[in-house]
Amino acid sequence: MTVIHVMTPQGRLNVDQRRVLAKTLTDAVLVPEVGKLAPEARRGYQVHFSERPLDMIAHGGELLSDKPSDVMLLDVVVMDCCWTREDRATVIRNIHAALADACGMKAPSPGCADCSFGAHVRFLCPGCLKCCSVVIARI
Repeated sequence: MTVIHVMTPQGRLNVDQRRVLAKTLTDAVLVPEVGKLAPEARRGYQVHFSERPLDMIAHGGELLSDKPSDVMLLDVVVMDCCWTREDRATVIRNIHAALADACGMKAPSPGCADCSFGAHVRFLCPGCLKCCSVVIARI
């Protein structure tokens, strides 16, 4: 099972944005894994949203309560699989597009100078409790 965890500052995403992201983030990872859009395969994916108070997140060494910043962390956990570099790049592009769509942007910010989205993928090794953790994007 693939699990996508979206952590944001409190109030960053409204329920409609979370509703959109639940589907688009699932599909962002599902399509490269399955090879096509397969709505019936969505049951093997979970998206978890959590919000943190501004005094519980720091960016650039400062709490967001002291210096506001638009930050978001996405953690994608997949079973050990053979993703190529291109598969990973596709997932990253898909995640950026899903975030842009849900947040009302026409396209992902090319340099993301005004935001700081992090995408992280962990590959869980079947049959064991440890995981191999690889950061695949820092936007």
